[in-house]
Amino acid sequence: MFAKRRYFALLLLIFVGTVCSACGIKALEKEVEDQLEDGVPLEPVVIVPEDTTKVELIVKTGKGVDNRCDTWSGQGGAIRDRILYRLYDTGLCQTYDITDLARPFKIAKFELGSHMLGNHANCVQSCVDTVGNVFLYVSGLKGGRAYVEWVSPMAAMLVQTITLMPTDVFDGKVGFNIICGDDGYLWIFGSAGNKLYFGKARKPDIQESNVLLTDKDILDHWTVDGYVYHQDVWQGGMVYGGYLYMLFGGNGTPAHLAIYNVKTHARVKDIDLSSVIREEPEDCELVPEGILVFTNNGDNYYLVRPAALN
Repeated sequence: MFAKRRYFALLLLIFVGTVCSACGIKALEKEVEDQLEDGVPLEPVVIVPEDTTKVELIVKTGKGVDNRCDTWSGQGGAIRDRILYRLYDTGLCQTYDITDLARPFKIAKFELGSHMLGNHANCVQSCVDTVGNVFLYVSGLKGGRAYVEWVSPMAAMLVQTITLMPTDVFDGKVGFNIICGDDGYLWIFGSAGNKLYFGKARKPDIQESNVLLTDKDILDHWTVDGYVYHQDVWQGGMVYGGYLYMLFGGNGTPAHLAIYNVKTHARVKDIDLSSVIREEPEDCELVPEGILVFTNNGDNYYLVRPAALN
């Protein structure tokens, strides 16, 4: 086992050194090895719900970053090449190898470049550039900001800050999620007053370190009237394949997953998660097995199987 772990550490060091050199970051070999020595597979705790073809607790990892996670809640989660980047309030990150989804292997723990009290890390989605660099678009939520982080399984560096300015299309409101969809556009969603707001915007060039989003950057938008926050608390989400997946639930309101067609703006599906998920469903990510839902409490990961999406 030790030999295998050393071999895995060596492969990761080669990968990190190659990518980090391109980004101007020097890999710290000893720190990497020390972190990998702490890596241990986690025992899954499976709960069988009423209908296992739809939603189930796939794994319970427990608090994964360090003692600060007793204070900072679990928030966003993104997956790239079977590496899970699990984020916590203030911008803490724990990475896992999820080749076996039910037995995630801890890789490393580190702070994002945007780590601070003002970064809620509410939700996150990843994008890859033409040479394979992975970037996380982290929705800080507070102040209408998103933080773009270059990441490897071992480290992160802040490369861009995106700030939503008060705009006419969003009635001057700014406290929304901002992520990058798989279509290469920024997606903005959240609520203010009795409305849900949704918007599509240009994705800034990664070379722009500070970006202000204004009305001219918004390419499409729509609203849903009659929304009441304390009856249906909105959370994070993702955009894949022409659909926006948005989670709701928490503070005593039932967990569910709403799916919107981003072209027609119609809500095409709403999946009830409340019989299984009792915590706040914070964020979600697409995996071959279905949709993985991350919660704020205890790092429980739930799998919404394809049967629930049909």
